Amino acid sequence: MLRRILILLLAWGALIAALSFLDPLLWRILTILEIEKFKATDLHHMFRQLGNLGVWALIALAIGLFLWNKNRASFSPRIAILIFASPLLSGALAELLKRLIGRERPGTHDATGAYTFKPLFHAFTDSSNLGVPSSHAAVAFGGAFILLRLFPGAGYIALLWAIGCGITRIALGAHYVTDVIAGAALGHLAATLLSPLLAPPQSISAPHAPA
Repeated sequence: MLRRILILLLAWGALIAALSFLDPLLWRILTILEIEKFKATDLHHMFRQLGNLGVWALIALAIGLFLWNKNRASFSPRIAILIFASPLLSGALAELLKRLIGRERPGTHDATGAYTFKPLFHAFTDSSNLGVPSSHAAVAFGGAFILLRLFPGAGYIALLWAIGCGITRIALGAHYVTDVIAGAALGHLAATLLSPLLAPPQSISAPHAPA
C-alpha cells in the first residue's frame, strides 16, 4: 500500500510540476470571456455541484438504500459510508493544503496570471482567494474514484462528470490547471487510502476495478 501511494504521489506530482510552467499562459487562454453568463447556465451548475459534499451525501444515501432494499438480511452501510467518506477526506485534505501552500487564485493581484502567495502560514488566519488545490475538484474526484472502484460502470460516468467539474473551474478563471490536477490527485489519494476498507466484491454485486 505504501509503495502504491508513493508511486501515485510521484506520478501526480510530476504532472503538476511539468504543467506549472504553463499555468499563467493556460489561464489566459482557457478562461472564457462571458464568465457571468456561463455561471448562470444549467451546464455550469450541473458540473459544479459534483464538488459539493451534499451531492455525495445524497448519492451515498441513494446507493445505501438500494443495497438495503436488495438484500436486507446481509446489508452493511460500509459501501454508502465509503462513497461519502472519500470526497469528505479529499475535500478536507484540499482545505488543509490550501492553507499550507497559500497560493492564491489566478488574477488575484496580477492580471497576467503570475503566481502570488500569502505569507507563510498566513492562510490559516486569512483563507480568502486560496486556489491550490481546487476543493471542488478534490471532492468531485474523491467521489468519482471511490465509485469507480465499487461500481465501474457508474464510476466512469462519475469520472467524466468530475472532469467536467474541473474544466468549468478552469474555464471560469477561478483556478489554474494545476489547481484542478492537484484536486484530482487528492481524490485519487483519498480513494486509495480508503480502498482497504472496501467490502468483498460479492457483497456489492459488482467487481472491483482499480483506479
